[in-house]
Amino acid sequence: MQGSFATALLKQQQLPESFQFYFKQKQQLSNTQELHQLHELVRPRLKIAIVTETWPPEINGVALSLLQLCQGLQKQGHKILLVRPEQKAKCYDFLPEQECLVMSQAIPKYPTLQFGWPQYLKVSKAFEKFAPDVVHIVTEGPLGLTAMQAAKAKSIPVSSGFHSPFQDFSRFFDLAFLVKPIQKYLCWFHNNTQVTCVPSKDTEEALRGFGIACPLIVVGRGVDTMRFSPKHRSESLRQQWGVDADTRVMLYVGRLSPEKEVQLIVESYAAMQNMQQHKTKLVVVGDGPSL
Repeated sequence: MQGSFATALLKQQQLPESFQFYFKQKQQLSNTQELHQLHELVRPRLKIAIVTETWPPEINGVALSLLQLCQGLQKQGHKILLVRPEQKAKCYDFLPEQECLVMSQAIPKYPTLQFGWPQYLKVSKAFEKFAPDVVHIVTEGPLGLTAMQAAKAKSIPVSSGFHSPFQDFSRFFDLAFLVKPIQKYLCWFHNNTQVTCVPSKDTEEALRGFGIACPLIVVGRGVDTMRFSPKHRSESLRQQWGVDADTRVMLYVGRLSPEKEVQLIVESYAAMQNMQQHKTKLVVVGDGPSL
């Protein structure tokens, strides 16, 4: 496709007329590659402000899945403003178009995680400079609340993500009395957004069950099938684990923290050893405060 034609089409404000113009020129697109080029050409590129209180090199599922999301959005041509707390270490796997860093504070009883200070003026100025099409709030803490207020003040659409059932986690930190207040706050928070992204249908049903009424969209985490594939099976790795070809490996990969209930996996492994005729071995891969 001609570069000058692509530039002209991108400048069109009304995409339907651009489609008509294109098809008049080409009459018929029989080549799949040409169709793909057309779709890529007219696909909107957005300016997205992503607000999060966790980010690599912190080790948790939210931070790592968010990193992949940002990399994928940027690869699709979208521009990212990343709003997050300051960190001592730096993530070198993603470079946003703009970044807004706020002061941070460690979470009580969970020193490996932190929350961002509600620096409203700083966040508001970052939105004014970047002019996002949408603000996506990943975490519902003080920084997320501040970002919601700043976005609404500027009439910017707000979406949110529900990643961690904090109302359930509270019982692991002697905070069971906060289950209902946390649940009530989460309902209020997400009901004040245009849409909330959830990782599964089960999560969607759970949120509906305790009162979240805003539109919910399931955005699965997916698996990188190039990285996680049977073709990478390694006998040398199994030897490092001390297992032979006849041994079945029970593998846990994840964060090692109280709310993950890793002890349940250990108990399940013990039960499997008593029930199965095959040799089994438990391998735990991860990091976290319980290590």
